[in-house]
Amino acid sequence: MEKSYGTGNGDYEIYDDLYEMVPNRLPVDENTVGVLKGLVDALVVVIDAIYKDKPYQRFYVLETVARVPYFSYISALHYLETIGYKDNIGWLRIHWAEGWNELHHLLIMEELGGSKSWIDRFLAQHTAVLYYWVVVVLYFLQPSLAYNLSEHIEKHAYETYDGFLEQNAEVLKTLPAPKIATEYYESKTFMFDDFQSCRDPGSRRPVIRNLYDVFLNIRNDEAEHFKTMVAAQDELYLKENPTMMTAEQLEEVKKNNAINMVTSPYDMVMKEKEMREKGEADGSIKKIKVQRDGTMVQEA
Repeated sequence: MEKSYGTGNGDYEIYDDLYEMVPNRLPVDENTVGVLKGLVDALVVVIDAIYKDKPYQRFYVLETVARVPYFSYISALHYLETIGYKDNIGWLRIHWAEGWNELHHLLIMEELGGSKSWIDRFLAQHTAVLYYWVVVVLYFLQPSLAYNLSEHIEKHAYETYDGFLEQNAEVLKTLPAPKIATEYYESKTFMFDDFQSCRDPGSRRPVIRNLYDVFLNIRNDEAEHFKTMVAAQDELYLKENPTMMTAEQLEEVKKNNAINMVTSPYDMVMKEKEMREKGEADGSIKKIKVQRDGTMVQEA
């Protein structure tokens, strides 16, 4: 891979193994996650057999399925928020942004012709529906399992696109980029920073010159999803095992933790309320009184 070709596309480092990107991840249950990894590996074998020499169709199926977990997380988190568990509300923003990013991957594959066959659409859509419920059940049983499953899916997606780039680099550099890709990465960058929760905002601004750049950035997006799934598991581990780490270790992990980079709207409202109540108590802020006619006036 040409290192200089990524300039403007995040100056992304190339890894032989994505786990090099998360050297300090916290412990997981190796036996349980081994089963999940085995399931993903088996699914990969089936997809490889069905879509050999059909890259765009394969990518269409992959992207249809890959965005589903974020719908599952949002559904579960909305339910938990509704019944009073508000400490996870900030995760909604990240998962929504991740789904928005994956949607554009799917739109790109559709523009490239990956969804032309009804058989491919049938397989992708029915697999997605099944996958949605699998992830929902996993999330309610143990959220870390749901995130770990997505970790393996995103790792596979990264490796798939990385291999495709290596095998077809010269040809891809001669082909034009789909319009939807140029719009998403260069102009209509709605929530582009939000899904990259392990990266400083504004540190990645892609430049789309050809189809190679498109797949380069899709590959890099998958790496960001992978890192976020690992970070989500780390945060859950800290919540469940806060006494197993020193104060210094805990602070360092929190500093670099993806989920903590997104402020919870609920926390923001509670902080505003606390500041107002404190100001009203010490007299620095005057209380607001609502009159019978509905107008509001400051109390003397």
